[in-house]
Amino acid sequence: MIDTGKYEGHTQGPWKLERHESTFTISKPRQYGTDKFWKLASVVCNRPHTDPGFGSGQQDHRNALLIADAPDLLAEVKRLRGLLIQSYDELSLATRWVERYFESKGRSCADVAQAVENLEKFIEEGGEE
Repeated sequence: MIDTGKYEGHTQGPWKLERHESTFTISKPRQYGTDKFWKLASVVCNRPHTDPGFGSGQQDHRNALLIADAPDLLAEVKRLRGLLIQSYDELSLATRWVERYFESKGRSCADVAQAVENLEKFIEEGGEE
C-alpha cells in the first residue's frame, strides 16, 4: 500500500506541462491569470526521436505527463481509499447486525448461509416466488 502521508506538503495542482525543444517542463502558475510560473520539474528528452527502441520519443512525453498528473492521481488514490474504508466499515456493521439478529432468533451461522443461498436464488429467479 502506498503511504500517501509522505506527499503531505507537496505543491497543490493543477500542474502544467509544456515542451521547450528537448525538455518537458512541469510548472505551477504563481498567480492565476498571469504568465508567471514556478518550475517544479523538467524531463529532458535525452533520446533521439528516431530511436525506435523508445517509441520515437513518446516515452519521455508520457513520463512528463505522469509527473504533471501526480496531484490528480494522488487525490484519486485518497478518494478511492476513503471509499474502500467506508465500504468496509459499512459491511462490518451490516455483518454484525445480521449475526446479532440471527443469534437473537436462536439461529446459527449455517442458518445465515442458507438464508443467503435462498436470497441469491430468489434474485436469480427474477425476484418472484
